[in-house]
Amino acid sequence: MEKKVALSIAGSDSSAGAGIQADLKSFSFLSVHGVTAITCVTAQNTRQVRFIYKVPAAIIEAQIETLCDDFSLDAVKTGMLYDEEIVHVVAHQLKKHHLRPVVDPVMIATSGDALSNKGFIVSLKKELVPYSLMVTANVPEACSLANMTITDEKDVEKAAKDIFDLGPEYVLIKGGHLQGDMVTDVLYDGKAFHHFTLPRIPQKKAHGSGCTLSALITGLLSVGEPPVSAVSKAKSIVWSMIYEGYTPGKGADVLNHSTTVQIPPIIQYSEQFDVWLQLKNAVETLLSFLPVQLIPEVGTNFVYALPNATKRTDVCG
Repeated sequence: MEKKVALSIAGSDSSAGAGIQADLKSFSFLSVHGVTAITCVTAQNTRQVRFIYKVPAAIIEAQIETLCDDFSLDAVKTGMLYDEEIVHVVAHQLKKHHLRPVVDPVMIATSGDALSNKGFIVSLKKELVPYSLMVTANVPEACSLANMTITDEKDVEKAAKDIFDLGPEYVLIKGGHLQGDMVTDVLYDGKAFHHFTLPRIPQKKAHGSGCTLSALITGLLSVGEPPVSAVSKAKSIVWSMIYEGYTPGKGADVLNHSTTVQIPPIIQYSEQFDVWLQLKNAVETLLSFLPVQLIPEVGTNFVYALPNATKRTDVCG
């Protein structure tokens, strides 16, 4: 069976919650073959980053060159690039092989530790962002790229426009750092804003959520998903991976990249999501104690409707 191939150019996370490890798990979730070029090796766990080893530029270049000699790459993403030298090498290789990447401008780990140096952002804006297919930034990263303060959705849209003016085809700004019970990610394509909103999951500090989102977008693009749809689907998948996440260490949660996670449908408004989530939880509760012999051979359907439902689209099942 032929599989699409996606490349991640990023750092290695020894805790396997983020970085190259999260990217490969995300590609596998989508049945995409993942290949990698490692930029840095980090010694980190779910609480802190203790050490960063920068892979020599020649080795990074050789990894990308070797992969391009053998594979037909369907999509590419970048993650932790750390400094201007790595940005320069990666940008040169991507341009040489005519590969427009999804750029995740990783600057700070979930633990708060720095994953880039002072010259990184200037080089990224000059050499890689203008050549990118999509930039996927959280609010602090967007503040650095747009050189402005972001406090609300209006600021998000202005920052998206400013980053778009640097040259990428799409700009995605994730709203997780803003206040509110709902989290809205905003995608700008140069003509219109697309908003993707799901409820905030309380008491979750998910290590690797940004890496996973950008990797899922990359994987979906590799199989031919249009960019707007890829972002929408990736957000729903990441939400479920965070919701089903777990705590393997003594710090942040990590995402559950298992193929058994249940993905919410594309939600038009919050009431629909509430119905889906309540139905999901009710079915899981029933399955926990309902004897299998009570299920008819033809199966059983579970449905739940919005209040005052009047049409099929008001019913979840």
